[in-house]
Amino acid sequence: AFVAPTGLTLAFISSLHSFCTVYSIPFLPTYTCVGLWTSLFMLLLSLTGAANLIKYCTKFTDDVFNALLSFNFVYEAGSSLKRNFVVAGKDKSTAFVSAVLAGGSFMGTDKVSKFNKSKTMKWLCSIPALLLTGLFYFDQNISVRVVNSPENKLKKGGAYSLDMFALSIITATLSLMGLPWMCGATVQSMANTKALSELRYSPSEGEVVESVVETRLTGMVVHAMVAGSLLLLPTLSRVPVPIVSGVFLYLGKKLGSGNSFVTRIGDLFSEKKVRRITQTPL
Repeated sequence: AFVAPTGLTLAFISSLHSFCTVYSIPFLPTYTCVGLWTSLFMLLLSLTGAANLIKYCTKFTDDVFNALLSFNFVYEAGSSLKRNFVVAGKDKSTAFVSAVLAGGSFMGTDKVSKFNKSKTMKWLCSIPALLLTGLFYFDQNISVRVVNSPENKLKKGGAYSLDMFALSIITATLSLMGLPWMCGATVQSMANTKALSELRYSPSEGEVVESVVETRLTGMVVHAMVAGSLLLLPTLSRVPVPIVSGVFLYLGKKLGSGNSFVTRIGDLFSEKKVRRITQTPL
């Protein structure tokens, strides 16, 4: 699975920053303490083999978690666009232009894709660290579960405990350097797997995976290009926020498409004969 900052991680960091602001607590020391505690908890999960418990999750768990990620992307994009209309006053022209830019970015992306210092404070940091550990546990392992789905016909098995150990080291390093935390990124992982898949079309099943080219080269190239994008920060800072909102909308749509949980919600409002998922009587 690709390791990258995720939407839920961003939401957690934003909440932690808001908490520190309200109670006048230094953010960066707290950020480091929470990250180090999280690293310790994940190390313990790795050493005890707790990641193997993920095998008791079902496809329903995967679908619900991915639906949550999809809704999070759409919510963040919608909130950003809504703020433009709230602060615009009587002149809504800028807000409407922002909405048009977001819509254009969404459709364009869619088209392209088809191609404190006290000892007590340090201990208190373990409380939000437990929440972050839970988030990382599910975000990382469900991302790996989705990639290793039997439908993808991968030959190499998953290494859940080793992944948690590596993520523990990464989290500790990022915390000490004040950099954003990251874990398994579901959207990028699924997109990479699909891009490397050899597909055949079946009239009854649609696209079926024949095999997947299993390589680490794509991951290395993608992360090298991300590192290279640091040289483009002055240019990227000029990109309007609505463009990013449009990309968020696309990611939400992409993650939600093909999700059984989201499809079933849509089927609730459809006639029985046009439902996309067959209902099994209890």
